[in-house]
Amino acid sequence: MTALATQFKVSRQRVHQILRRCGAVTAQTARSVRRDIREEHRVGEVEAFLSQHQATITVLAASGAGRLDVEARFILLLPGIPAAVIRDAVASAGVLFDVNVQEFVFSPAVIESGVWYLLACDLQLPADAAIALKELDLVQGQEIAAALRQDELDPETVAMVLCRVAAARSYALQNPLVTLTKARFDSVRRQVLDDLGLTSAQGLAPWPPTSQTVMKRLGGGYWADALRGIGITPHTRGRSRGLVVFEEGEYDAAVVDFLAQSTATGQPATFEAYGEWVDSEDRAGRRRPSQGAVRLRYTSWINAKRMVIASGARSAPRITAHARSEVQPTSVGTIALHQAQTELARFRQEISGQRAGRVSAVAERFIKNYCQRFEYSRREWIRQTVLLDDQAVARRLASGSLSRAQRAALEQEPQDVMGALKDMYLDKMLSGPQGGPRNTDGWLRADAQVELDAMSDETVAKVKVLRETRNLLTHDSEEAKARLRQSIDALSSIDSGFNLRQAATRRVILIWLSGADGQRLRQLAEGIVATWRAMIVAESVLRTPS
Repeated sequence: MTALATQFKVSRQRVHQILRRCGAVTAQTARSVRRDIREEHRVGEVEAFLSQHQATITVLAASGAGRLDVEARFILLLPGIPAAVIRDAVASAGVLFDVNVQEFVFSPAVIESGVWYLLACDLQLPADAAIALKELDLVQGQEIAAALRQDELDPETVAMVLCRVAAARSYALQNPLVTLTKARFDSVRRQVLDDLGLTSAQGLAPWPPTSQTVMKRLGGGYWADALRGIGITPHTRGRSRGLVVFEEGEYDAAVVDFLAQSTATGQPATFEAYGEWVDSEDRAGRRRPSQGAVRLRYTSWINAKRMVIASGARSAPRITAHARSEVQPTSVGTIALHQAQTELARFRQEISGQRAGRVSAVAERFIKNYCQRFEYSRREWIRQTVLLDDQAVARRLASGSLSRAQRAALEQEPQDVMGALKDMYLDKMLSGPQGGPRNTDGWLRADAQVELDAMSDETVAKVKVLRETRNLLTHDSEEAKARLRQSIDALSSIDSGFNLRQAATRRVILIWLSGADGQRLRQLAEGIVATWRAMIVAESVLRTPS
């Protein structure tokens, strides 16, 4: 385009406009096609690698080798194979590695400092050098600084962290009732890692450490004990511990049920995900052993999965039902989840490094497309689930809450089910005070509906904010602004990171959501992903005879 602009004495932007008008392939589309081709090619390379080396990976894992150690062996001894292929193959091998890198990377003092720093971030305490100069333990400070330098943080950032750690300690002395829940710790940590430019993933150990590391190293597997140990008052709520509440077999059943759901939804079977699953089970009225209790029962999460699988507990009747109900590849829910994750990944790549003048436009396009795809797919999902349940129509007719047109469609011969499930009717389930992703207006069977009801309030609030943002960007009316402000206030009461202190105008919202490479917008979009996972589980319940 630069050469053409010079030749014809026009701007580069003008050349771009002409090409676009002529239907030329955009750079973004070309990159996407090349990326898809590379990914397709890599899938074949990974499959070929696993066909040759799967047994070796399994043997190494069983002998106690860590995942990074296994990868390093292959990279060293098979230099002709790309490292990315080796990493993907080892990750796809389906084996369990005995590794928790944070357990030996961080000392107790460094782990403790991570809790204090996240508390300071949660309370928005400033970095006060005057407090730190008076109260900082020099030896501990040097130890923390050394850990931070391993993450390649610059000296100014290290100093800021140490000052905020000291500020949090000082604040806790003056405010003894201040606390930090595990859920809030996890939420703030994700934001902090993003702010510091660090990545948390299997095999990586960025500071601050995970909540699981804090619990195991500082609290014997319990969050409350970890907080007490460093001088923070734990929240008064909490589950009872150990085998006193649950029978021996209930521990196996909990782990097996969780693993079955992870398989059905495609969600990683991590210890953190288990904790979230326990919370959702609680909301659905099913009590399960807590993370701490499972850790104490099996000594580690790896052991829990290994012992349960080895015990044959997967053959329990409850679990067999879940295993049989794996969602079919053509399931609307499965396809929609994949599309939502793919679209979100593309947005993250597109907005990263985007020049400032383009960020808002990229964010706006993503919001509109993402919400529209969700609503279209959700309509089809509800229609599919109604067809899966041969009692759905009779149940809704008996409820007496259908419109005259809907009742007429369902009572005629043959029944016109699709006529009763018009687009506008299905979309209204997401709107209004009682609307949202949990609402199916009674069409879902009770045991499937309970899976949607178990979605967290935070997930529901995120979906609401995202949709109201789309409505504001589409209509830009005072009513749309008021509804968006109301939904943001509801979400900020759950997660203070969404506290908006300005008027909810179109310009302000786009800047607010798209800052830090779209951090807030990505968190809202994850609400759609979480919603699809719950819907897939509900669908799998419907596919299992009641």
